[in-house]
Amino acid sequence: MQLGEVLAGIEKFRVEDTIFSRRPWRLEEEAILVQLDEEGGIPESVKESGWDYFLEIDGAHEVLEVFGERVPTPEECQNVLLYYGEYDAFPNWVYEDVMPGRDFYAERRTEWRMIQQEIAKGSPHYEAAALQIERDFYDQLGPELFGETCNASDCGRDRIHYSVLCKVHHYEQIRKKVCPFSD
Repeated sequence: MQLGEVLAGIEKFRVEDTIFSRRPWRLEEEAILVQLDEEGGIPESVKESGWDYFLEIDGAHEVLEVFGERVPTPEECQNVLLYYGEYDAFPNWVYEDVMPGRDFYAERRTEWRMIQQEIAKGSPHYEAAALQIERDFYDQLGPELFGETCNASDCGRDRIHYSVLCKVHHYEQIRKKVCPFSD
């Protein structure tokens, strides 16, 4: 079965299953569905065969909730899940589709250009502006879900929607740096 077939027909599969494929992840790549072991680990036979964890079916259903009441096309399912599986984030077009008229990344690019201009001028205000952009990103991650624990080891916080991590750990995974916020 191809990864694209699985992603386009995600509702047909058992929520207990997990999607595995081989990198680079493309729609035409072969994919398998496997149930994780009792501890939630990847079975040795799957690891030894060179399969890479892609996404759990249950998690895929959660990702598709971004469309709200609108039923996405099979191509939209494929595209958003393929992107999410790779980056643990949503592609730009999802934000435009869910919140018409607002392009978060265009807004951030404009802000970053302004910061770069201030840096070039030697402005002391660029650090505050850069921190504000990071704060905007952090706030955009949304609230943590009470009672649903973050998967990061030794973390007592709750996860955020569309992630297995809390706000702090999700921020650090995406931004590749220590999170300056803890609220």
